[in-house]
Amino acid sequence: MRKLAEMLEALPEFQQTLAALENGRCPAAVSGLSPVHRAHFAANLRHATGRPVVLVCADEEEGDRLERDLAALTGETVTRLSAREFNFYGGAASREWEHRRLAAFGRLRAGQAGVVVATVEALLQRTLPPELLGRAAFTLDPKAPIPLEDAELALVRGGYRRCDQVEGVGQFARRGGILDFFSPAYDRPVRVEYWDTEIDSMGLFDPMTQRRTESLDRAEALPCAEALPGFGDDPEALGGDRELPGLYPRMATAADYLPEEAVVFLCETGRLAERAKHYLWQLNEDVKALMEKELLPPGTGAFARTMEELVDRLGDWPVVYLDSFVHSGYPQPPRSLFSVTAKQLPSFGASLETAVDDLTHYQREGFGVVVLVASETRALNLQSLLREHKVRAAVDFALHDLPDSGQSVIAVGGLTAGFEYPGLKRAVFTQGAAAPVKKRRRPAGERSNRQKLASYNDLSPGDLVVHSQHGIGRFVELTRMSVDGAEKEYMKIAYAGADVLYVPITQLDLVNKYIGGGEDGPERRLSRLGGGDWERTRSRAKAAVRDLAKGLVQLYAQRSRLPGYAFSPDSPWQREFEDQFEYTETEDQLRCVAEIKRDMEQPRPMDRLLCGDVGYGKTEVALRAVMKCVLDGKQAAILAPTTVLVRQHLLTAKARFARYPVTIESLSRHTPPAQVKNLLRDLKEGRIDLLVGTHRLLQSDVEFKDLGLLVVDEEQRFGVTHKEKLKEMSRQVDVLTLSATPIPRTLNMALSGIRDMSTLEEPPADRQPVQTYVLEHDWGLVADAIRRELERGGQVYYLHNRIETIARTAQRLQELLGDGVSIAVAHGRMPQEEINETMAGMSQGEIDVLVCTTIIETGIDIPNVNTLIIENADQMGLAQLHQIRGRVGRSFRRAV
Repeated sequence: MRKLAEMLEALPEFQQTLAALENGRCPAAVSGLSPVHRAHFAANLRHATGRPVVLVCADEEEGDRLERDLAALTGETVTRLSAREFNFYGGAASREWEHRRLAAFGRLRAGQAGVVVATVEALLQRTLPPELLGRAAFTLDPKAPIPLEDAELALVRGGYRRCDQVEGVGQFARRGGILDFFSPAYDRPVRVEYWDTEIDSMGLFDPMTQRRTESLDRAEALPCAEALPGFGDDPEALGGDRELPGLYPRMATAADYLPEEAVVFLCETGRLAERAKHYLWQLNEDVKALMEKELLPPGTGAFARTMEELVDRLGDWPVVYLDSFVHSGYPQPPRSLFSVTAKQLPSFGASLETAVDDLTHYQREGFGVVVLVASETRALNLQSLLREHKVRAAVDFALHDLPDSGQSVIAVGGLTAGFEYPGLKRAVFTQGAAAPVKKRRRPAGERSNRQKLASYNDLSPGDLVVHSQHGIGRFVELTRMSVDGAEKEYMKIAYAGADVLYVPITQLDLVNKYIGGGEDGPERRLSRLGGGDWERTRSRAKAAVRDLAKGLVQLYAQRSRLPGYAFSPDSPWQREFEDQFEYTETEDQLRCVAEIKRDMEQPRPMDRLLCGDVGYGKTEVALRAVMKCVLDGKQAAILAPTTVLVRQHLLTAKARFARYPVTIESLSRHTPPAQVKNLLRDLKEGRIDLLVGTHRLLQSDVEFKDLGLLVVDEEQRFGVTHKEKLKEMSRQVDVLTLSATPIPRTLNMALSGIRDMSTLEEPPADRQPVQTYVLEHDWGLVADAIRRELERGGQVYYLHNRIETIARTAQRLQELLGDGVSIAVAHGRMPQEEINETMAGMSQGEIDVLVCTTIIETGIDIPNVNTLIIENADQMGLAQLHQIRGRVGRSFRRAV
């Protein structure tokens, strides 16, 4: 892919732009460029000059496209600078975007950012000045150790919060000579072990298991907040975003962090100006509201630069305007003006006819053509298909050389679009969207249901522990003792009577945290050192485990011995169906699909749990399994707990199978009786390929002619009687269970290997983290949040979970927002036809705000809804809140 970065070296306009940079003829304006050409232009300049490049775009959607294209074209990690939401009202708020900005500031300050993509809002917002970031950040290095107490104090001044166990960015914990902290600079927390005043060891650890995963030679602790009272000019400031102007009187923004040698590209300057104007207007409205509520004193400084001030600040760097058309509204008059003749090409997707026609045309015209596909397998398959149509194309997976005139080469890679340069006789096709930018991921590490102790942080005084040789005791403390002239640290464990055991910290692998029954149970009695109680207890436990395991193994062995249907390997139709998926699959999705297919091709019934977060693509994985089932002439069923979710699955399935002769129907208690009769007859006679329904599918009158696959969505929502019926129904049928929050028994069986499990841990490429705020209810704040979402063209869920007062709440919102805002109500006691009509109105954008109960909890997928307001969230369970929160953030837009 990096070879594509050399393509523009022969373009006259590119060479003229380089000359303008060298001769001080900037700003330069280059027109005729679509979004993919802008990334290509910047990547070529990066390749030709070695200088850092900064691309400023209007919004996050365009930033995502630029990031993917630049990562593919340069082969470098792209640093993203995004805007964040100022938290003016206090209260708990997720700070992930603020931490991402600080991580980007750290890379920029360290000179580690060669390719930068920033939104204009990100460069306008007031922030921590670079010199104060340098004072707030510090490095832990064994060669120049910082005393433990000083490091702890520096973390507090840097905005870190003390906690018992580090799990998230901005937290730190100290236990004895161990210091844990989670810096924005890393994707995992850091553990530093001191020996007296020296650093003995240092490394990253997994926050889930608390086990070390990687050693470090040095560790950087970046501040975890942009408003740091300890480094500001106001000694009485309490911190928080409202204090920013007082803390840092000198205006500083992310623009002050840009590399000195960088070239700055402003993409679509007209859109940048409009976006900046709207953002500054909204910010000023927020500040006015704060002043009216006396939360800000009059005369408080600005929270952002104006666009004119930003343009003046960027004058310290050579600036290039990249636009589609020449216009008169450039931020500053260009000193050089160039126009490129170029064309953006759409992806050909799964349409082989399009690929054949385009390649034939361009080869005839003497173009050198590069075709980008997602994998080596697809490259070879495409070459074979083209050969059948008499189209010549070589395969060069890594694209070592650009093709000559009239030649075509297939390579592995992806861009958001293809492009053509008629003057160069060069064209690039792409089969699909650019692959998602690889994010740093936490290693899976060792998985175990035994809670091995990797650190002192796993224990608190009074916790019960089990020593493998001496039995159950109670952790007392960590203590230092002098033995043989050397002082070492020991774990003190109390046993029955006055017995005490001191375990060296080097033998922590012998100690486990106790995970048995209740406190008063007989198994909770402390063991006696030196007796035989512990050995007898171990023997009884082993016998009980053997009995339990024997029963479970017999149960699942019986199922595994039953003959199942071995589905055929993938056919061309299966591959075509998967290629038509409009999004780029994550690695986890592809892995899970492969695991499920492998099970389906075995001559035994599949029983697999697909576990993944809300919105991570479980439905697409399941539909690929359904396609595999239907192509072998068998029927499939999707069982869902609610009629709303059934409707969602029905619409999704019909959209995905629209180009194939697959008959899809739905069945629930709301299905008209006359329709049910015909549906059941067609189902029994095999004329229905896929049936989507609620637990109505489990009734005795529902008979399949040849059921091959049962997909159960949200298994935890079904009762015991339903699950017994499921066992009967699926005795020799492949079963795929989908869940974001599986019940403990199901999860335990999967983790212990009794049931197979596939997990989706990687979010889709365009999935943005949801910004979460926990605030006291304020109607003015609610109205402001709704107006913000509506102004950016989105929709809103307002969750009021009391049917008796839901109409009154909707009326209150209507009064606050005015008649120009369309508000509707949805709850479970409404007639099904009315619910369907309301949800259809939301899907089609006819309703702005839906006041609803938890009816939206499962399965509703409306990407345009990106603000969710939950009333009395403290009255709901965590799993329920997690499911509901997943209803927003299902598009490229940031959700709140």
